[in-house]
Amino acid sequence: MASKNLTLVVAGRRGWADDAIVERLRELERAGRAIWLDYVPEEHLPGLYAGAAAVIYASWYEGFGLPAIEALAAGSPLVVSTAPSLVEIADGVANFADPADSGSIGSAIDCAVASGRSAGAVEARQRRARRYSWSAAGEALVRSVRDARC
Repeated sequence: MASKNLTLVVAGRRGWADDAIVERLRELERAGRAIWLDYVPEEHLPGLYAGAAAVIYASWYEGFGLPAIEALAAGSPLVVSTAPSLVEIADGVANFADPADSGSIGSAIDCAVASGRSAGAVEARQRRARRYSWSAAGEALVRSVRDARC
């Protein structure tokens, strides 16, 4: 298991009902196994993604999945949950895990780390990320509004 030798880096603020998670994260920090960055300014995210052995986004529910696209844009190996929007965004270029199953997440992390950063894998991830842009989203919105006019 390659992931056994990695340090967990957690970026983001506390969420709801997270006391047990935060307690475990603090234990891992004290043991030198984790770093909690808390809030990370947007301009620092690309470097954080690019330097990761793998990005883990095991969201229970997801409306879209911008962090997954940002990780793909950086070419990073990616683990996401099986939330439908994440499957749509990352099918074929990410490893999927059941967010309720730590074994599933661990196996997906091992696979993602093993997939590495070969030129072909990085290009496939970045190609997938290029499907999503603010201009494409705006154009789709304009088309939808025009189509809605009767």
